[in-house]
Amino acid sequence: MKWCMLIPLIIVLSFVLLVACDNLEPPVLSVTPVDLSTVTSFNAFGLDMGPYGKNPWIQYWVNASDVQVRSGVNGYVENLFLHEDSPHYVISIRVSEPWVVSYTCVLNVTVTVGDWVYAGDVLGTVGIGNQIYLKVDNNFEGLAYCPFDYATESFINQHLAITSDWCLEETVGYFSNPNIFTVD
Repeated sequence: MKWCMLIPLIIVLSFVLLVACDNLEPPVLSVTPVDLSTVTSFNAFGLDMGPYGKNPWIQYWVNASDVQVRSGVNGYVENLFLHEDSPHYVISIRVSEPWVVSYTCVLNVTVTVGDWVYAGDVLGTVGIGNQIYLKVDNNFEGLAYCPFDYATESFINQHLAITSDWCLEETVGYFSNPNIFTVD
């Protein structure tokens, strides 16, 4: 009798695992996180940050504090994390397992955990110092990827109109570097 009760449970768990593992698609960034005409400077992905290792995101500085931060992908808001020492938010958008796209240094947040967002939806405004960070993580590998590796041609071309030096590395490990802060 006990085995008969386990069979439905095994079937249900197998289905859940198949569905969960079926969506391993990487993100497709189609919208820039800010209007690139407002960008005044940036730190490239893979930039050597000295004792902090390689930069695992693209960091944008813009010309005004009211510049909107937009989602570049479709997904759900998995995490909102408030930095207490420098009050701004990290917004993590789960695209699939294991892919997360994060926006760090966001103020005036317009989304909540569990919200489904589409590429182009407003997440908030740029944070303190008129900056925003964009990061693409693969949590299975413990690597941050250059956003250009997962972007549409339009996304890339908009960036290339400013400069070609957005990505200095293809990937940056973050599990092995305790000096790099990540929220996933």
